[in-house]
Amino acid sequence: MRGRHRWTDIASTFVVGLGVGTVLGVLFAPRSGEETRESLAESARDGLDRAITEGKKWVRQTQQTVDDVKSQLRNAVDAGERVYEQAKGGSAL
Repeated sequence: MRGRHRWTDIASTFVVGLGVGTVLGVLFAPRSGEETRESLAESARDGLDRAITEGKKWVRQTQQTVDDVKSQLRNAVDAGERVYEQAKGGSAL
């Protein structure tokens, strides 16, 4: 049953590979240490900015989905109440 990889195994393998690649890239980089550090810091800032932007987009999409579900649920409850009132002989509309 171990035929399929769990996502945690894949994610940890990816992170290890990313770390090894970063270390090798720094060791064999044709730039000075200061230039390399500046480049790494800029890349980290860019990556963080992208992650924040994607996170905000995800939050907006999730909030929209929650709002849509709430609206659909309200409509379903209202319809159910109307049907119930009609079934018991009331005149709620």
